[in-house]
Amino acid sequence: MAEKQDPIRFGIMGCTEIATTANCWTTLLDAVYMPLSTTLHLKWALMAAQKGKHLLLEKPTALDVKVLDEMLESCGRNGLQFMDGSMWYHHLRTAKMKELLSDSHVFGQLDALGALSDAGWYCIGAILWSMNQKLPTTVTALPNTVKNSAGVILTCSASMLWDEEETVATFFCSFLAHETMCLAVSASNGTLNVDDFIIPYEETAAGFSYTLGAKFANLHIGWNMKPQHVRLETKLPQEALMIQEFSGLVKGVKYLGARPDTRWAETSRCTQLVMDAVKNSIDYGYKAIKMHLNGDPCRGRGARAAYLSEKTPILTARFASKLHGNALGEGAVVRIGGSFVLPLVLDEENPTESAPASWLDLKVSDRSREIEPELGSIRLLLSSIDMLIAS
Repeated sequence: MAEKQDPIRFGIMGCTEIATTANCWTTLLDAVYMPLSTTLHLKWALMAAQKGKHLLLEKPTALDVKVLDEMLESCGRNGLQFMDGSMWYHHLRTAKMKELLSDSHVFGQLDALGALSDAGWYCIGAILWSMNQKLPTTVTALPNTVKNSAGVILTCSASMLWDEEETVATFFCSFLAHETMCLAVSASNGTLNVDDFIIPYEETAAGFSYTLGAKFANLHIGWNMKPQHVRLETKLPQEALMIQEFSGLVKGVKYLGARPDTRWAETSRCTQLVMDAVKNSIDYGYKAIKMHLNGDPCRGRGARAAYLSEKTPILTARFASKLHGNALGEGAVVRIGGSFVLPLVLDEENPTESAPASWLDLKVSDRSREIEPELGSIRLLLSSIDMLIAS
């Protein structure tokens, strides 16, 4: 006789005061929805995983991909379902648009996409969704970033390039511009447009428009066709559809012995990687950030961070082991605030994860003279932006 499947019970962690009570951790609950501030996600997500609660986490998921990886590893280790709160993926309209865009015989090959306004997480997510979660070759922030006095980004935009597909995507997001949620996809045979891709104008219906083979009419006095409009009706809003899908996955784990669906964690991780790259491009003066792929960094918890900034070396450094005297290689050196930052990459297949300054004999040159820096003024920056970490 099949085991009775009770409804999945959620706890909503709305503030840390609530989180410290027993309400979220009772054995009666199967899952936790966590709409906390991003800076609080790691602590409470790890606690939720330790308590055996499936996790529906609001976006953005983390301050950077390293923090997200820690949460994903904890969920995976405990056999728990993870999903972020990007509700638009779950609308029937999204599935219909994917069906249309996936037919290369009808729509052609993608060659440009722009997602304008609203939060960058949604914009990046929509772009990666259209590219089937394949990471771009390079990510470059555009020099229009506006920050407030506290350094918080209020407006930014970025461009992404896929070399193999010869595809370019751009997005703009702002807290200052008029509320806009536009998504535009251009391919070789057609275009698709959505004016409300994050939150539909109506809860129970949503639409989009597209054209196939559109061109100017004779004498360029009009067009040979008008856009076709698609409208899909649904009994539930997309937020409820997201909870419904998440609950179904949790039921599979709880009652059927299914493994958690890692597709949602991979989607979040891809988005986080690109968001990190945009932020680092801004911080490095709008330099292109090259996404170094060690296999596919969006697949599996074992795939570690993988991108290196394309910055012109201010100095070059040759590294050698004080213990063994053998050459280790060389890397770019950037001077920041009087300190030397040394992204040390020995090779792309077997990079080092850490190398204390006292263990290295550093000879730094600026192409014309050799410099003997004091070890106290040198620090190794071992972040995902500055070195490739072994998977």
